[in-house]
Amino acid sequence: MCHPYIDVYRGATPEESSNAPQFYVTGPCCWGGLSEICCTTTFAARDGNNEVVGKIAKVMDNPCREIFTSQDKFKVEFGEKMQAQDKSAFMAVSFLADKMFFDSSNNPGMCICK
Repeated sequence: MCHPYIDVYRGATPEESSNAPQFYVTGPCCWGGLSEICCTTTFAARDGNNEVVGKIAKVMDNPCREIFTSQDKFKVEFGEKMQAQDKSAFMAVSFLADKMFFDSSNNPGMCICK
């Protein structure tokens, strides 16, 4: 199956950090579109040992709000092992995932990399 993923490195660029990402975030194989109205979409953050260290969930709150506005509701869960720097990077990833998978004005619900 195809699952989107985002590598998260410690440092400004991957070249400045170690060779391996600090953690990576994987998403579901289906997202956006009508699934936003009835389903919660969850992205899991995993470390190098493939253990879940956090979760980002786009929560379906109100179907009318989902259809008629661009307001979204997210739930971010930090793992106990996450340090402050990891938590801030994880929050940034939640904004990036929202932009990439849910807020594309040209292709709603489609992954876009520029």
